[in-house]
Amino acid sequence: MREDAKRILFEASCGYGKSVVIQIIAEAYAKTGKRVRILCNRTAVIKQLRARFNGNPLIEVMTVQTADSRRDLLSDVAITLIDEFHMGGSGAQYGRVIESSPDAIVIGFTGTPRPESFDVLPAHVEGHDAAWLTDQGFLSPLKYFCPNRVDLRRARKSNGDYVDADVIAEIEAKDVCGDAIKSYREGCVGRPTLIFCQNKKHAWSVHDEFEAAGIETRVLLGGDKDDDEKLKWVADGGPLIVVDRVSAGFDLPELHAIIVLRATSSPHLWVQILGRPARAADGKLAGYVFDHVGNTMRCGTLTEARDWRNGGDIGDDAKTEDGDRLSVRRCEDCFFVWEGVGCICPECGSDNGQDLRISLKKAVEIREQSAAEIEEKRRQAGLMAKQDRDRKKQEAEEEKARRAEQRKHLGMGIRQRTAMLRQKRVKDPFKTAVDQMRARLDRAVRVGDEVAERFATGELRAAGIQIDSKGDDILKLIEGLAS
Repeated sequence: MREDAKRILFEASCGYGKSVVIQIIAEAYAKTGKRVRILCNRTAVIKQLRARFNGNPLIEVMTVQTADSRRDLLSDVAITLIDEFHMGGSGAQYGRVIESSPDAIVIGFTGTPRPESFDVLPAHVEGHDAAWLTDQGFLSPLKYFCPNRVDLRRARKSNGDYVDADVIAEIEAKDVCGDAIKSYREGCVGRPTLIFCQNKKHAWSVHDEFEAAGIETRVLLGGDKDDDEKLKWVADGGPLIVVDRVSAGFDLPELHAIIVLRATSSPHLWVQILGRPARAADGKLAGYVFDHVGNTMRCGTLTEARDWRNGGDIGDDAKTEDGDRLSVRRCEDCFFVWEGVGCICPECGSDNGQDLRISLKKAVEIREQSAAEIEEKRRQAGLMAKQDRDRKKQEAEEEKARRAEQRKHLGMGIRQRTAMLRQKRVKDPFKTAVDQMRARLDRAVRVGDEVAERFATGELRAAGIQIDSKGDDILKLIEGLAS
């Protein structure tokens, strides 16, 4: 503003305190006798902002829809402050209202600016991001669990996001709601919990499944008039099913967890959803995200650095062919999702091994290699495999020869000798075999053949013949005489 910027985009994460910044700026202007206009396209946000100013006549707080419908009655203002500027559907209205006071400074506040926001408000100011706010304790750290991985590769898209019917069909095919009920029972009972659904029909379907499982829920949808009762329900620890009523403007720091049954490919929507359990509160160690549709893998974590000028998306070198971000990993044992490339799960300590995923860019490069290059790699791999087989075969033959030589050197054991002598009709073949083995032991001791000595001793003991200390002394005497 000191550099004469008139159109300013202020970007700051959820939990930064954008509403407080708006209040400070508005009251500073009003104290100098200048008029201020505050806009948003959400009634819930407007109610919260209006409550901050105690009816100050110099500060107008209204929805952009109301301001647009009353443009001819609007007074000239020195500054216009717009909260949740990223929310779509009001671009033309904002433009008309802004032009009603063309000389006024305009500041748009958002945590998830859209690419077109930078064109409308080109002076970009960045506040602290979610990672900094979390490190400093202004946001609660989030723990992400992704028990389910719904396959949305064939899901259609409309207006930049998945078609509801395709998502719901995949969710129902895999009984994802059953797993969500398990997540609720294991980690959320008695604690404030939001359950995000795809649309109104899906919300009531999930409500019926939870009720059938013996879990009482409430459903909060657009147009509901009993918001206060339902918000009190969730604040007291009951599960509340929602679609989009609790994104921007919803503030319940005590919120313990969210169970996500709403799939999205929009980083904007996902970050707004994650902002709900990230609010810090006394005694709250972490917020929990039970993501049953894979949004964390597709859209990342709240604290991930993002380039909103490019829609918050990432390049082909940073995601897999399935759309998963390489910046996060999922534990195959406890389903915990974490940022980084480590192998050890920070939650359960399980070793997930080396990350073998490759980027979409790399996958395309591999497919684009010529057939000759691929064939050469196969040939080299086949040659190495053949060499490995030949080596193992040679080692096996050498081992076989070594064993044969050893058998030739050691001779037959007592059992084999007994069987041979029996065939030759030798009287008392077992005693004869034992005597021969004793002689073999004596010979081994005399010549110092330790291998043959161990063999003969083991055979005699296995046959129940005790080689006592007296016998050992006799063998040593024989050995001494022989030397």
